[in-house]
Amino acid sequence: MKIAIIADDLTGACDTGVQLVNFDLEVAVAIQSKKKLQADAIIYNTDSRSMEKQEAYLKVKEISQEIKKESFDIIYKKIDSTMRGNIGSELNALYDEFMPDFIFITPAHPGNGRIVQDGVHYLHGKELSKTEAAKDPKTPVNESNIANIIQRDAEKTVKHLNYKDLRKGYKSLLKLLEDWKKQGIHYITMDAILEEDFKTIIQLFQSEFSVILCGSAGLMNYIPDNLGYKLKKRKNELSYDDSPALFVVGSISEMGRKQLNHLIENTNVLKVELDAVEVIKGGIKKDIEIEKMSADIKTAVKEGKSVVCYSSDNVEETKAIGEEQGISAIDISNIISEELGNLSVSAIKENNIKNLFLTGGDTAQQVFAKLGVQSYQLLGELELGVPIGKIDDVCMLNTITKAGNFGTVEVMTKAFQLFQREEKKAENR
Repeated sequence: MKIAIIADDLTGACDTGVQLVNFDLEVAVAIQSKKKLQADAIIYNTDSRSMEKQEAYLKVKEISQEIKKESFDIIYKKIDSTMRGNIGSELNALYDEFMPDFIFITPAHPGNGRIVQDGVHYLHGKELSKTEAAKDPKTPVNESNIANIIQRDAEKTVKHLNYKDLRKGYKSLLKLLEDWKKQGIHYITMDAILEEDFKTIIQLFQSEFSVILCGSAGLMNYIPDNLGYKLKKRKNELSYDDSPALFVVGSISEMGRKQLNHLIENTNVLKVELDAVEVIKGGIKKDIEIEKMSADIKTAVKEGKSVVCYSSDNVEETKAIGEEQGISAIDISNIISEELGNLSVSAIKENNIKNLFLTGGDTAQQVFAKLGVQSYQLLGELELGVPIGKIDDVCMLNTITKAGNFGTVEVMTKAFQLFQREEKKAENR
C-alpha cells in the first residue's frame, strides 16, 4: 500500500503521518515538494493554511499533479482538526485533478477531544466558534458547523452524514450516496463521535465509489487497521547524542503556554524570550536583543544546559504596534515566525544542536526551510499526536514536532526527559 498525504501545515503533516508509523510503515515528509522520496507513505506539506484562497488552490493543484505521476493507492487530504485554513479551496483543487465520486470530510479526533455531532464541531466540549480557534491571529474560525464552513469556502453544495445516518447500516448508506451522486454532490461531511464511527467511514471508503478521504490524524489512524495492517512496535532509530536540547516555541495557544510553563518550572532549561513588540518595531533595539539572545544560548549550551526559545504572548500590544505601521495580523505572525526561525537555525548551526523540539507549524516550517531540510523521517510518538522523528540529510537531528494546542501539560517536560535519557545512554556506551 502506498499513501500520499497532502497537508497544509508541517506539524499537522507530522502528527498525521506518525499514525502510520505505528503500523510499521515507513513514512517520510517531503519538506521540499519537488524531492523524490521512497517510502510507504509520503507527506507533502503545501504550507498553505494562511495563504490567499487562490494561491492555496494552485499550491494543492500543483502537488496533486506531482502525485498523479506516481502510483499511490490512497490519497489523503490532511486538514486542521479545528478547521483553520483554506479547506474548501484546497478540496476544489483535489477534486479538479482527481475527479473522485466523493470526498469524505471529518476533522474529528475523539481521542484528542475533537468530535463532530449533528454537523457541529466540538473541541473539548465547546462549540468550535467559542474556542481559541475563533481568536487565531491568522485564520480565525467563527463557525462551528463543518458543512457550512466548507460550503462557504468551496462555493459548492455540501451534504452531511450525521451519526444517526452512519449507524443505519451499510446498505442504507450506499443508497444515500448513490442518490447524492446522481444529484452531482461530491463533498460529504461526516459526524464522528466515537472511534467506531471512523470504522464505518473507512468501510464506505472501501465501497465501489471512488473516494478521497479528508480529515485530521484521527481518521488516518483507521486506514491501515482496516486494510489489514497490525500495530507493531518499531525499533528506536534515534541517533543518540550528548548535546543539550533546543526547544523552539512559536505557538501562543493557551495549552502551548501551559506546556511551556511546566517545562520552565520542572527543568533547568534556560528560557530565552523573543519580544514580539520589539521585533515588529524593528531597528537597533531589536538587533541588540537578538544578539543578546544568541549569546545567552551559546553560553548555556557551552555549559551543557538545554534552552527554550519562545515568542512573547503580548498579542494585543503587538497587534496595536502592527496597526500603527500598517502591518496585518498575518504579516505580524509571519515576521515573528521568521525571526524565531532565524534565531533557532543560527543556534542549531553555531552550537551543534542535535536534539530539537518545535511547536507551531509556521515556526517548524521556517526552521526546516532555513536549515535546507529536504525530507523528514517519522519514527514514533512521544504522546498522541506528538511525533518523534529524525533529520539526516543536511544534519543529524533528533526532532519532536507538535501542533500548538496538542499534547498534555507535561509534553515538553517529557520531551526534555526523553532527550536526557538518550544522552545518558550515549554516555554509557
